[in-house]
Amino acid sequence: MENSKPFIYAYVFVASIISLEAQANENEGWYGGIGLAHSGYFVDEGGSNTENRDQSRTSPGLYAGYKKQLTRGFFIAGELFYNNTSNDENYNSGDTISVGDQYGLKANVGYEWDWGGSLYGILGLAHYEYDVEIAGDSDNESQFRPIHGAGLGYRITDTLSSHLEFTAAGSEINLNDEEANAGLIVIRLGMSYHF
Repeated sequence: MENSKPFIYAYVFVASIISLEAQANENEGWYGGIGLAHSGYFVDEGGSNTENRDQSRTSPGLYAGYKKQLTRGFFIAGELFYNNTSNDENYNSGDTISVGDQYGLKANVGYEWDWGGSLYGILGLAHYEYDVEIAGDSDNESQFRPIHGAGLGYRITDTLSSHLEFTAAGSEINLNDEEANAGLIVIRLGMSYHF
């Protein structure tokens, strides 16, 4: 019996490691979901004699990704996403703004507490498309640009979670021989299924 003690200790040690590993990995794996994205596109021409233009809409979006636990509590998730942000606006002055759909790849890096809540930062690349004409001057773009933001999540059950995310992308555009700031801001409320 005395000789079996090392085996018992080893068994308890291995069982504890397996249990901790199972707990650490219970919230990782593939997921997919649908979201409600409220998007706003703005053009700030600057100066006191110019107007700001902005427009917004709420529309659906889709996403899928993989979440990986790094160490207990910390995680990283890679995600493909699509937000239906397309919008066309014609102003009485003759100005027009057209915005395309947003899609791309992003990484969420954050911390998840035992009670299911999480907080994370967002970095990625997203398709950024606009066509702007203001006061006779126009500018357009259709390319991938960096996005950044932050999110809050909550694990409802083992297979369901929800989140609220804020992301932004922007650029400088040339209007009236001056640089103007323009950007697309998206707030997404989503529901995810974890496989």
